[in-house]
Amino acid sequence: SQIDKISEANKSIKAIILDLGFSMLQMKNLSRGFSFNSKGPLDMRMGFNDYGANDVINKLDQKEIELILKYFGDERYNKRIALQIINLRRKKRIHTEDLVKIINKVKKKSHSRINQATKSFQALRIFVNNEISELIFGLINATKKLKTGSMLVVITFHSLEDKIVKYYFRTYSER
Repeated sequence: SQIDKISEANKSIKAIILDLGFSMLQMKNLSRGFSFNSKGPLDMRMGFNDYGANDVINKLDQKEIELILKYFGDERYNKRIALQIINLRRKKRIHTEDLVKIINKVKKKSHSRINQATKSFQALRIFVNNEISELIFGLINATKKLKTGSMLVVITFHSLEDKIVKYYFRTYSER
């Protein structure tokens, strides 16, 4: 989103690549709460945010959690998971391993290789890091840096990002 801060001396930019994935270093640092195997507090902050996923899970109301899971993670069981979060946090502060247990309890066993908690963790990470607005500003600011005939390449990792990028390209590619 801050690509517009690149020096104006770089006027010969011919291509920009936006890789929307996050670092394996972040994932492997179990104290950050990105991994399903993490112990302790959920954090998931990539930058200098004032709040982490632990604040979302332990402070927001049930409806807000439902909406985060639904819209940022396309989580089918968003209402049931949010209800279980609210029920457990009446007893104790929820940590990463607690959230994984809640999700596994709510969702039926799947034969998929994808972890049951993937969508919910994705939703929390996207919300905490303002990833959607960062993506939109990144697209806008990258486009401003490029001259006609230049190339903008975006590597997406889930359907929400993909839809935004495709909409942006479809809408603004001929301007």
